[in-house]
Amino acid sequence: MTLQQTSQHMAFDGTHQAVTSCYRFRPPLLFLLFMVVLMMVSTPPPATANPSQPQITRSTHPASPHTGHPTGFTNPVTRLPRPNRVLRTFNKPAKNWLPGHRGVDLEAAPTDPIYAAGDGTVIYAGILAGIPTVSIEHPGGLRTTYQPVLPLVAVGDTVTGQQPIGTLAPGGTHGYPGLQWGAKFGADDYINPLTLLPAPVIRLKPPPSA
Repeated sequence: MTLQQTSQHMAFDGTHQAVTSCYRFRPPLLFLLFMVVLMMVSTPPPATANPSQPQITRSTHPASPHTGHPTGFTNPVTRLPRPNRVLRTFNKPAKNWLPGHRGVDLEAAPTDPIYAAGDGTVIYAGILAGIPTVSIEHPGGLRTTYQPVLPLVAVGDTVTGQQPIGTLAPGGTHGYPGLQWGAKFGADDYINPLTLLPAPVIRLKPPPSA
């Protein structure tokens, strides 16, 4: 075998090995490219906002810890299971920092006795932001607040429903007369305290006989 033939043979062998290597590695490479193309095709494009349809957002505010209002409460002014005259209604604001009315104002006169609306423990009895205040924590995490009330109880006292807790102070609350009665769960989950009272029972009288 001549030197030229040997070189040609070696060149043929090298080309053959390169071609063999190329075909040896081409299937994985083709498979990888196929998977990339498949992912690009199967991935949907990001949704764009449609100005003609309203966007729905979900509140991130945590759910209330209670599933229903406690029962057995009475009016802190009259000790009856129904409200007396309401001077200012409950008006919970949409956001906690917005103005509103987080309680109800019940008609009462200075020096009138004020009673605990239900069983509980006194957690505050003193001056709060310049207003004499009594707060009671009830079972289930409910707290009721009474303003302006000169306390007859102290922090830590256990009280029962309809027990006197103080007398209505003169001057009202923020310029409004009467007793401001508030109720809430947790730090800021205010509820209408009138919902603690039993729902009124409506009875229909029979029509007069002809």
